[in-house]
Amino acid sequence: MPFRLSLRRTARFEVDEEFAFHLDMRVNELVARGWERDTARAEAERQFGDINDALEFCRTTDERRESRTMKKEFVQEFRQDVSFAWRALRRAPGFSIIAVLTLALGIGANTAIFSVVRGILLRPLPFRNPEQLVMVAPVNRGRPTVWSPANIEDARTQARSFTSIATIAGHSAVLTGAADPERLQGSDVSADFFTVLGVEPVRGRLVFTADEATFPGTNAVILVESLWRTRFGSDTSLIGKTVTLDNEQFRVVGIAPDASVYPSKNLVWFPFTFDPARLAQSRGAVYLSGIARLKPNVPLEAARTDLKTVMQRLVQQYPDMNKDLGSTVVPLQEWVTGELKRPLLVLLGGVGFVLLIACANVANLLLVRGVARESELAVRTALGAGRGRLIRQLATESAVLSVIGGVLGIVLAAVGVKALVGIAPPSLPRLDSVRLDSVVLTFTAGLCVLTGIAFGLLPARQAVRPDIARTLREGTRGSGGRKNSQRARQILVISELALSVMLLAGAGLLVKSFDKLTSVDPGFRTDHGVSFAISLPSAKYTSPELQRVFVSSMMDRLRTIGGVEQVGAAIGMPLTPFGFNFSFEVQGRTYDNPANEPSAEARVATPDYLSTLGVPIVKGRGFNANDRAGSTKVFLITQQAVKEFFPNEDPIGKHIKMGWGHNDNNFEGDIVGIVGDFKQSSLASAVRAQFYGVYDQWPVASFNVVMRASRDGLVVAREATTAIHELDRDLAVSKIKTLDTIVAESVAQPRFYMTLLTGFSLIALLLSAIGIYGVIAYLVGQRSREIGIRVALGATPSRVVKLVVREGLSMTAIGIVTGLVGALALARLMGALLFETAPTDPITYVAVVGVLALVAVAACLVPAFRAARIDPVLAMRAE
Repeated sequence: MPFRLSLRRTARFEVDEEFAFHLDMRVNELVARGWERDTARAEAERQFGDINDALEFCRTTDERRESRTMKKEFVQEFRQDVSFAWRALRRAPGFSIIAVLTLALGIGANTAIFSVVRGILLRPLPFRNPEQLVMVAPVNRGRPTVWSPANIEDARTQARSFTSIATIAGHSAVLTGAADPERLQGSDVSADFFTVLGVEPVRGRLVFTADEATFPGTNAVILVESLWRTRFGSDTSLIGKTVTLDNEQFRVVGIAPDASVYPSKNLVWFPFTFDPARLAQSRGAVYLSGIARLKPNVPLEAARTDLKTVMQRLVQQYPDMNKDLGSTVVPLQEWVTGELKRPLLVLLGGVGFVLLIACANVANLLLVRGVARESELAVRTALGAGRGRLIRQLATESAVLSVIGGVLGIVLAAVGVKALVGIAPPSLPRLDSVRLDSVVLTFTAGLCVLTGIAFGLLPARQAVRPDIARTLREGTRGSGGRKNSQRARQILVISELALSVMLLAGAGLLVKSFDKLTSVDPGFRTDHGVSFAISLPSAKYTSPELQRVFVSSMMDRLRTIGGVEQVGAAIGMPLTPFGFNFSFEVQGRTYDNPANEPSAEARVATPDYLSTLGVPIVKGRGFNANDRAGSTKVFLITQQAVKEFFPNEDPIGKHIKMGWGHNDNNFEGDIVGIVGDFKQSSLASAVRAQFYGVYDQWPVASFNVVMRASRDGLVVAREATTAIHELDRDLAVSKIKTLDTIVAESVAQPRFYMTLLTGFSLIALLLSAIGIYGVIAYLVGQRSREIGIRVALGATPSRVVKLVVREGLSMTAIGIVTGLVGALALARLMGALLFETAPTDPITYVAVVGVLALVAVAACLVPAFRAARIDPVLAMRAE
């Protein structure tokens, strides 16, 4: 019996024409290939299988067809929703422009700040398996410090948790050649430094050979890619050639990629070598940093325990030099950005508040617009549109707004990122990693989705309500009295105000802290002062005498420059990092343990250096022309040194011997004077005890020159550069800055954080004012009939104004109280960012309340005065 007849006679099954159609189509396909029709039908029936297979085929085909139909219907409905939403937004251009700009501002600001957070904090370091890289350091009195050559060598050989520990020491050099001399920041590194980091070379190799890295070592250098491209024109034949650094020839062995260097500003690397014969005596000389790579599957805590055990062993073996030393192991990413985490997250939280306020504002606009569209939505409901369908339509409009705002926000973010990088202080690490990438754009897309939901869902639910008949009866008169809609708008405004209070409080605390910081007396004069750095190459200035002669000639030459009043030179500049600390002995005092000896900063200076800075002589005398090489060695000490080391005695005449030997010359002498304190590392840090020796008695190769002139300091510095090049054409004059610039750069980071958070708070304040104005203006419009009746019954304009302002201020009061509670709860996060300012500073909070109250009153007065001018006759007639 034919298969089709058997199907027709099977009462239990009902096979529609779809199956017969597909069966016939298969038969026709086989016939077209040359099959006989009967044979083709039998083959088709065999392929389709028994009756159950046939029915399953039909069911699957129907499901697929139904699924395709549903998808087409969904896509069609979605297109209709988007098209309708676009037309609705075009019909209300004022609303659309304000909403889009508000969202773009919030989304753009968040995207820009997230780009900074992503680039500095979250983007992985550009090394192989960066999560395995750690900084290893000794700890002294709870603070990380640096290694001595002997200690880090012991740690390298005894610790079992690391594949290796690489060493780093600072080493700048002057590059000379066809172009002007250029001072290059660099480092001495161990042979395996780049291997530990996991960096591949652009050219050549990034590993120093045994001949290069073993004392005394052959001169070799690795250059960074940017220097190779700019100074050497990307010369591919440079590998193996020599370059002149500090008047010595160094063979270039490799080019390191820009994106994978550490420290980030290094331009050159030299092999670190150390005389093995001096290793045992080097345990007290600390100047090396250590970077290590964890072995696979070794957890961080295990590495910390391992290094702690090694350090405890070194303390026991060498108690004189290692007393109380501990150790720490910190992920490299955290080490690089650790101090920036809190301020950047505070900024991210602050700009997040701005976005929330923007969403609240747009939600308020949508609520007002939803009331105006109640008649339209009621008609659509009466014609059969379901509640879910209407909510979806309104949500689509919100999504369209969010997408447009997001696209414009990305444009604003691109501009904002460039602006942020431009105004960011150079001391911020990893600024070259700040950019809009796929992760940031994904973050922005997520913001668009969340904001669309945040500001769209509540207005959509409020606008769609089941009371169709009442809305149609009211027609176009509006139903502004609907309690839940008004309450929602008021809650949104209160939320805006609360967030604004929190932002304003944070910004106010930073402003007060910054004001206190910049009010700190640095202890030296900055007016008409300029400084620059010079380094004398040891290959040319081979003896202390040659260094003395050059500095003396330079000082004489600089004094002849027109307008120059004073000139001095010293190791290091105020308000710049400086770590030249040494223990010392006071003659006549005994110490039971060398580790108990006091320590202080040691510097050398020419006789006019302190007077050029304007640092006063408090007692005794300053340096003079008689304090020269071969004469009695003398010291000046600061007032802080007197407080710490000579609290109950006169230090003048005391003999000091410091633990610094330079050019076979012990740093020792008699104290002849006491000078005023001045800030060394930053305005926020406490002054440190300092000992000054005379440059002639302890000459050094690297120093900073300070000049005070009666005319433009930078012009004077350029003339000074010319004068120095007349003495030695190969010297690089670098770090040319006015003293005012040095002070400004020392507070650049707190200024950056304060500026951004203040900007966010002002935007929040503006949006909150707009929100208050919008709600009060809307309520006035909805209560025009009531106000008209009040006026007709004798209410004066002043009473009407008070009525309206009171309603606005009641919302403001609730928002301020809520915001103050939140600000006080979050105040502890601000503590580490503040200088001499309590996170609960009452003056700041009172000022915030006052500013917000004034803004709220101003926002309420415009609609209040409008209400006072309502004509009762016109109001009644409109009803």
